[in-house]
Amino acid sequence: MATLKEKEDLLESFKGPHFYRIRIWGYGAETSYINISKEAHDFWKAQVEEHGDSDAISYVLNAEDFEADAMNECDDIEDTVIPREAMFMHNEEGYGSSYYEPWDQFDATYGAPIDSAYLTVEKVAGTEYNSQHHCRHVLQYVLSRSHVLLLRY
Repeated sequence: MATLKEKEDLLESFKGPHFYRIRIWGYGAETSYINISKEAHDFWKAQVEEHGDSDAISYVLNAEDFEADAMNECDDIEDTVIPREAMFMHNEEGYGSSYYEPWDQFDATYGAPIDSAYLTVEKVAGTEYNSQHHCRHVLQYVLSRSHVLLLRY
């Protein structure tokens, strides 16, 4: 059982104000969102299921370097002859776009994805950007889709 002094110290520690630095960080990427045709979806879905995703990735990464008529000449695409209706990275004129700015992009996000992000909570001395740690312990959470791992140091 806690002594009266320990209880008083605990109550004093709850008095504010308290300041925390909360960071979500880790390795991430930019994600582009585009609409594709049903024909493109059906073609690439079957292709990936049968041969894996290497040709799909090569198509996306190399589309800006080839017009639609010449896309099948790309040396990085090995097992696939891509029909024109499956070339979602090319516009109607046949020009390919870069993987990071597709023609029909309607949204983009960037940052650390949930399955490889870290969440760090630090108690700090004040509201300034570079405030020093106020306590000995920092809580760091490793986020994933199936669990949260708590690291304390």
